[in-house]
Amino acid sequence: MSVKRQAWEITTVFKIYWFGLFGFAFVLLACAEKTPCPTKPVPMFGTLLSDSRYARENYRAGIRLATVSLAWGRYVPRKEQVDERYLAEIKSRIKAFREAGLQIILDLGMHYPPSWVFQIPHSRFVNQYGDPFIIVNKPGLNVVNAVFNQTVREQQMAYVDRVFNDLGTDFFAVRIGWGPYSELHYPWKGYKGKQNCYWGFDPIAQGKTNGLPPNMKPCPVPGWLPGTPSDHHESARLFLNWYLDSLAQFQNFQITTLRRHYQGQIIVPYANWGIRPGQIAEAVTGDLNGTSFAERYEQTHKGYDFARLIGAINDTNVVVYSTCVNAMAPWPCTVSMVDDDGDDPSKWSPIHYLASCAAQHRPPLTVAGENDGNDNLEAMQISFRRLQAYDLKFFVWAFDFQLHDKQRRYATIADYQRCIAQFCAN
Repeated sequence: MSVKRQAWEITTVFKIYWFGLFGFAFVLLACAEKTPCPTKPVPMFGTLLSDSRYARENYRAGIRLATVSLAWGRYVPRKEQVDERYLAEIKSRIKAFREAGLQIILDLGMHYPPSWVFQIPHSRFVNQYGDPFIIVNKPGLNVVNAVFNQTVREQQMAYVDRVFNDLGTDFFAVRIGWGPYSELHYPWKGYKGKQNCYWGFDPIAQGKTNGLPPNMKPCPVPGWLPGTPSDHHESARLFLNWYLDSLAQFQNFQITTLRRHYQGQIIVPYANWGIRPGQIAEAVTGDLNGTSFAERYEQTHKGYDFARLIGAINDTNVVVYSTCVNAMAPWPCTVSMVDDDGDDPSKWSPIHYLASCAAQHRPPLTVAGENDGNDNLEAMQISFRRLQAYDLKFFVWAFDFQLHDKQRRYATIADYQRCIAQFCAN
């Protein structure tokens, strides 16, 4: 839905109106530029897919954060060979943002892997049908399997080493995730016309060949297939817990890898709705046949066990980060399921549930987030209400280029400035 703004004219007849409006706008702008407000701490605001051409305009709107996204495949197009021209381009972008007064959130771009990494044996996720996960026409989805493959992890570690050596460590935060679209999850449940896909069936994961990362275990029920009954549903329970624990271990590997160089904030982006209390037991009761709520919305297949993932974090400077602060239902449902005023966690918005998990962590973890993208003013307003309700420390709008869309098909930079100023004023 496009956002329409009413035009106004400047004429000599309305000089008084003009000066009044100008004065009001000046106050709003002054408030927006004083982020955070002197009276109380407020979140910092930023953009995703940030464009340095808009950096100074964004700063004037109250934005203080820019996200710089790398691409592993462009950075190291050939093994152990950095593209110096691409590196210079990245450094130039970072410099432009900093000169405009913006701090940098760095995304390493592991979801854009180089082609050579797939020459490593068993570097693809494989489902129970024997299909390797290959997406060649949608950048950001053709991810490498580093959950179960130590050799792939070693290449990721080498890339991280090189990035921090080249770019330093002066960042507001660094994003991890390293899965599809730079989020922390497995591929989706539907692939090549097949449904109910789980992605723990490559030979290494199944224990048929060596190559697991340290402290990782192979599938405890090798050969078992989702949907197959077993006594007391034991095979389904063992498989699902192993599958979810493996993703949590991969999360912690990413944190540990960054900590070899970088001691600042690490953002873990949690996508979609998340598995809620009782839903693992419900899925296991059906032997993972795909009929439970969490399975229908592919929460189990993708590994979205927020409570497990957050509970596994042993680092105090990790940010629990929602990629859909404005969500009203699990994707792709379009009917609202949210009841944030109630006591049932299964009906809470994702950011509400994530905030509760972060609060239960010892010590409690910082919470932040972004909207889900392609959004209008209403979605922006929902996001701002929730960032206040759940005490987000920073908020990033997806996407920068949409704020500046000349056709105004999305929420605009003026909308963002007003929301920031109003939040600051309150």
